Amino acid sequence: MRLVDTCGLSAVPLGVPAGALRTRDRALTQRVARDLYESTDADGLRYEGWQTGEPCICLWERAEPDVELLDDRGLLDDPDVALDLAVIADELLYDRPAL
Repeated sequence: MRLVDTCGLSAVPLGVPAGALRTRDRALTQRVARDLYESTDADGLRYEGWQTGEPCICLWERAEPDVELLDDRGLLDDPDVALDLAVIADELLYDRPAL
């Protein structure tokens, strides 16, 4: 997989200040993602999550031929995963559906 790295200083050559993509400004992040999609042949991008700063990966549909689906269950279909998500949601003060 070919990924465009937008973490840290990697976004500066894209005309975006370092750290600016680690924001909830969807207009900015979506614009940069669209520009990268159109100007590269990458399969997706690597970015820093706005909340934790941890590395995340976004794959575009053109990566589909290289991706093998192992499990198509929803996250809430597995009771153990649903419980873990509920605990995390509570810690982050997120609203969530009742289990």
